[in-house]
Amino acid sequence: GDAVLQTLAIRLPAWLDQDAIVARFGGDEFAVMLPGATDPLQVAASAAALLDAFAAPFCVLGHTFHLGASIGGAISPTQGLSAGELVGNADLALFRAKQDGKRRFRLFQPDMRSALLSRLALQSELRRAVAAGEFVLHYQPQVALDTRRINGAEALLRWQHPERGLLFPGAFLSQLEEHPLALEVGRWILDEACRQMAAWRDAGLPIRKMGVNLFTAQVRSGTLTSDVADALQRHRLSPEMLELEITETIFLKVDEPVLRPFRDLHRRGVGISFDDFGTGYASLSSLKRFPLTRLKIDRGFVRDLMTDQHDAAIVRSIIQIGNDIGLDIIAEGIETSDQEARLLEMGCKQGQGFLYAKALPAARFEDLLQGLGRREKIAS
Repeated sequence: GDAVLQTLAIRLPAWLDQDAIVARFGGDEFAVMLPGATDPLQVAASAAALLDAFAAPFCVLGHTFHLGASIGGAISPTQGLSAGELVGNADLALFRAKQDGKRRFRLFQPDMRSALLSRLALQSELRRAVAAGEFVLHYQPQVALDTRRINGAEALLRWQHPERGLLFPGAFLSQLEEHPLALEVGRWILDEACRQMAAWRDAGLPIRKMGVNLFTAQVRSGTLTSDVADALQRHRLSPEMLELEITETIFLKVDEPVLRPFRDLHRRGVGISFDDFGTGYASLSSLKRFPLTRLKIDRGFVRDLMTDQHDAAIVRSIIQIGNDIGLDIIAEGIETSDQEARLLEMGCKQGQGFLYAKALPAARFEDLLQGLGRREKIAS
């Protein structure tokens, strides 16, 4: 790591104008000063040159590295008069560049400061929410498409905000994912979902599996196997009754130490589902590495299944791949009977979506299960 940073310190000046001044701020952050550069287009061009330079691989001590970079900029005097103000505003722009994705340059805008203040306020509210127990779980049924019988549930996080009411994940989840309390909240979700599953089982209700979404912090914690095992033991659940859902964000960052607990849990019988498969950059070869039991077809493909031939082809391919390599398939976001019929025709056997029910509080989900149980007793 240090050798790479030293190489960067040598190479950076060569990629810039002769009068550019380069300094390492610490860690993997560098600062560049361009004397006399007051034109935003000139600053953007210099940033683009740096990003292009980072696109090429680095060879250091016989090893090849592929590095990414994000750049934030601020221009004097309009975006800061003092050195401290300029650096601070450039740092805000850097933060926005990182938020917007890899290999980005962003120039400071005044709204970035208000956005940061809003972010800090939300982080403080999240701490309070954890301490006050404001998070709750809602449950969306997963059904067999041919009978519409509920065979599972996905536990979904909601925030019962004391002032803004019930908040959905889009309002807070990205912030929570990066929050120091993400691991604590993730462990609570796992335990609460297992507790609820055990309660329904003990009540004799017809449900076989509970899906729980993982935070990256849980995957990186080094305690995932023991956390899951403890929750299952505490609530006397068999491993087959739990399914862990991972997103591509986790999937793409997996290395051998991270794979190990998933393989262990898979051997014990815990289900592992790849959420929103087909929407990003995960390669088909990665399906061989990860011990999956199910693929989830993203709602975006299901939404236009009846009108977009490309989406239909993607859905058909995902189902075929899953069936060929022995994985279960479930489609998300089913809203019409026509979508349901087309998915059945393609070979998909399970689904979830508003056609069956939205995510519900535990008591209302239990009403669905009790109604199903009564119908099964009558039929028998």
